[in-house]
Amino acid sequence: MPSYESYEKRRARRAARKKAWRAARFAATAAVLALPAAALATDSAEAASSCTVNGQPVSGSDIRGTEGNDTITCAAGVTADTVVDALGGDDTVVVGGQVAGRVRGGDGNDRIILDEGSTLTGDIDGQAGTDTLDLKGPVSGAVRGGQGDDTIHLFPHARVESGGDIRGALGADTITADDDVDVLGLVEGNDQDDTVDIKGTVGPGGRVHGDAGDDDLHARLNNGTVDGGDGNDRCVVDDGALPINCERPARPLG
Repeated sequence: MPSYESYEKRRARRAARKKAWRAARFAATAAVLALPAAALATDSAEAASSCTVNGQPVSGSDIRGTEGNDTITCAAGVTADTVVDALGGDDTVVVGGQVAGRVRGGDGNDRIILDEGSTLTGDIDGQAGTDTLDLKGPVSGAVRGGQGDDTIHLFPHARVESGGDIRGALGADTITADDDVDVLGLVEGNDQDDTVDIKGTVGPGGRVHGDAGDDDLHARLNNGTVDGGDGNDRCVVDDGALPINCERPARPLG
């Protein structure tokens, strides 16, 4: 029979091995649990938008101007969790790259530019004031002029994708799409007496709506729908499908 002392030695060795096994298992578990935290830190870094506000660099998901006249530039894109809000004043906001977040003009007569080479999958809202929205890239998100008599201009590299939604919203708005601009989604004047001039093409599935108010609508080529909506509207289609719900005699805009 083994002595009491040898038994105690064996018992101590077994306890030491068990303790070492538990420590190794704990270290492995901790390493696995640390992986999501590292990934989360990477995602957070990627989620931050980098902009300049009045010449000063600002990063994060909450980019704000002041109540005065600001210039905000986000040339590298606006991530989906970012809100760019110019607040009050007559502001200029320029966004480029992938614009997946929200861009707000705030109160005042603002100018918001979706720059060349950029795409909009998020949304742009001029909000209160007489705003100018210059769209120079494809739009598959939402654009609103906001409250006021706004101007929305789609430049030659712009395009309203099938999921795109551009509306003047409240006010007597003017929406103009240059030559070679395709409208595959919705362009709508919305409320009051609006002017919508599509010098390019309303493609299949594309819709140009006046909605409420006495509106003037024009499309160079209509392969979709041009609809005056409610009110006493005038519609001109140079070629393609005839417009509907248009009460006033047609004549060219201008």
